[in-house]
Amino acid sequence: MKKIIFLLLFFFSTPVLGNSQKVINYFNNVQMETIEGIWMTSRGSSFYIIKEGIEYSAYMIDSPNYSSGAKWMNLYKNSETFFQGQCTLHNYDKGTVTLRINGSNNLEATCKVGWSSQTISINRTWPNNVDDHNRQVEARKRQQEREMAVIRQQQQDSMKLQTKTNNQANKINSNSSNSNFKDILKKITGH
Repeated sequence: MKKIIFLLLFFFSTPVLGNSQKVINYFNNVQMETIEGIWMTSRGSSFYIIKEGIEYSAYMIDSPNYSSGAKWMNLYKNSETFFQGQCTLHNYDKGTVTLRINGSNNLEATCKVGWSSQTISINRTWPNNVDDHNRQVEARKRQQEREMAVIRQQQQDSMKLQTKTNNQANKINSNSSNSNFKDILKKITGH
């Protein structure tokens, strides 16, 4: 859910939906699945795949046939290496697509529209290694958690010190008040 909300903010906050640096900045903070990331087709189009709920969406970054940010494919996971869904060709014809992961850095997509079919080879351009990326994200997350634990401990220590200081001040005020009361009582009673 956080991913979807961030994506909505991400997309509506930028005029160029396909900007690859903004895509990288987003992915730098999240764990990725093998299919996610930035890819390049054998025909020179770059796009990224991102998980949105239960579907995976492919958006164009740079292509001679599509506008930047255009949604190219909607995919649904059948297995760890096989996806099916819908595709849109550059002439806006809708069709079906099958996509296979061939290793962690290669995909093969076949888009069928009517009687015609197109098979495209696709190579990962970012990140080079999803497992390494996910380890780095996890390490940054653990570091942030450690830093937050230190901050929380400092806040607790500060609160304890403040409480101790307040208790001492109250004790001094109480002793001072008792002393003043005793002096007044002595003056009134003469004792």
